[in-house]
Amino acid sequence: MGTFDEAVDALGPLASPMELQGLYCGAYCAVRMAPTPALWHETLQVHFGEDAPRLEASDELAQVQAQALEDEGLSLRLLLPEEDAPLADRAEGLARFCSAFLSGYGLAGGQLREGDREALQDLAAIAQLSDELDEDDDTERNLELLIEHVRIVVLNLAEPGDDP
Repeated sequence: MGTFDEAVDALGPLASPMELQGLYCGAYCAVRMAPTPALWHETLQVHFGEDAPRLEASDELAQVQAQALEDEGLSLRLLLPEEDAPLADRAEGLARFCSAFLSGYGLAGGQLREGDREALQDLAAIAQLSDELDEDDDTERNLELLIEHVRIVVLNLAEPGDDP
């Protein structure tokens, strides 16, 4: 996948890559496998309405995300603004990812496994993250820790396993 800015340009003003990635990851984690193209397109339509992002760009992003979620090397990388972006933009991006993840999870209609509820509650709390942050080293480190926490939560939720 290209840079964050390239993804933003390709997807246009309606959906950011972080929202599409969150939506897809949520749908994936709900069914613990790559959603069918029909389910993915339906999820896009329900979430974004008639103006769903261009399917070609969103399908390409979906393929890359499925590969990252299935990669034993844990290569999933959240499509957030780059590290040199303002802290507020990065926090807002993380919150938007988490919100879209929860939407995708709900729209795909997965069944909760033991432990999933707590993980989803974490993501719901992070979705409420304020972009009014102090620009200091402690806040920067804390945001980096939150980003890594979200990445690990998503990877754990994506793991196939026993049904509830």
